[in-house]
Amino acid sequence: MSNQQLTPLQCELREVLQQPGCPLCHLVARAEQTFLDSLTYERIIDVPTREALQQSRGMCARHARDWRALKGSALPIALVYHVGIKDLLRDTESEPGRGLFRKPVTGAQLAQQLDASVPCPVCQLGEQTAARYGGVLLDDINDAEVQAAL
Repeated sequence: MSNQQLTPLQCELREVLQQPGCPLCHLVARAEQTFLDSLTYERIIDVPTREALQQSRGMCARHARDWRALKGSALPIALVYHVGIKDLLRDTESEPGRGLFRKPVTGAQLAQQLDASVPCPVCQLGEQTAARYGGVLLDDINDAEVQAAL
């Protein structure tokens, strides 16, 4: 396949195939790092991003550590987790108006109530990236250039 016919995804995949290690892992790590960088500096004010972080109750432990390690991330982290803690406190309050006659909540019910409604947004991005580039790799697996790089 000549370079004029390659899509941007195919070009990126071929570039990463030249590096040692798993190409999909490299591409996922790059996408996740780019997301965390943009979250630190400008994406934190993006309403859909904030809502996704709220629904997921923040990030998983791995991505929270990665985000914390970035220079300049303290304020955005504080903003996200301030909202998250307020949501958790709200969700653990007794139901108003039920008084002494409210039904007791078990630990399992409380855990289910407090569980995130969606996975970590960075994990979701990683899965989407792996699926997208994995599809490109499968489509191009018989290409001579891809074969040579593998």
